[in-house]
Amino acid sequence: MDATRRSRVASYAMSVLLCEFVALLGSVWLGPDLGGFPGMAAWAVPAGVPAGLLGYWLYDRNRAQLRVSAAGVAVVTLRGRVEWEVRRELIGGVGVDESTERMPRLVVWGPTGRVLRQVTFPPDLGRLRRACERYGLPWGPPDADRPAPPPPEL
Repeated sequence: MDATRRSRVASYAMSVLLCEFVALLGSVWLGPDLGGFPGMAAWAVPAGVPAGLLGYWLYDRNRAQLRVSAAGVAVVTLRGRVEWEVRRELIGGVGVDESTERMPRLVVWGPTGRVLRQVTFPPDLGRLRRACERYGLPWGPPDADRPAPPPPEL
């Protein structure tokens, strides 16, 4: 599963805005030495748009994606490199953790309730929940009332 379309579009827009800001700042700073602010801004500001789009495209083409399967949960780049993987038998739950002051994040819990992995990009939660249900992975944090097996390291 990929990051949501809305999130990716916002990231492209922020990249372009950042390049535009750098172009304006560079025009103010270097403008007097290179023909004045208006002359430098006339070419630097339009050049910021393709620079921002190209820069984020280079980053975006190898972005991480969440893969849910019968074997477990993994984060894989578009080029196929596995960043991390949690096997099915080690998963106590998959869901959104809103318990901290930070933004809500997608986490993979162990059977004891310990956070095993966090996902830094926001996937489509509806699709993720359906995939977890399809492959039989538990959605949400593990139950405190349900007896959990001991961790595999013991």
